[in-house]
Amino acid sequence: MIKDDIDKRIAVQRLHLKDGTVLNKHVVEFKNGKPLCIYPLRQELPQTAWIQGDFYLSEATDLINNL
Repeated sequence: MIKDDIDKRIAVQRLHLKDGTVLNKHVVEFKNGKPLCIYPLRQELPQTAWIQGDFYLSEATDLINNL
């Protein structure tokens, strides 16, 4: 079950941060369409959408609302 304090959780192949940093295989948790927490993907997590390719955090609000 997904934690009560988040709305959605995605796992991404490559996460691009606003400062240009690229993180491989990370999880992003969202609350009200905004990123709440980012951490490395170490195992499969329940109720997690997998996004292959590149995910740009600067566009996260628009993209996550369409999942």
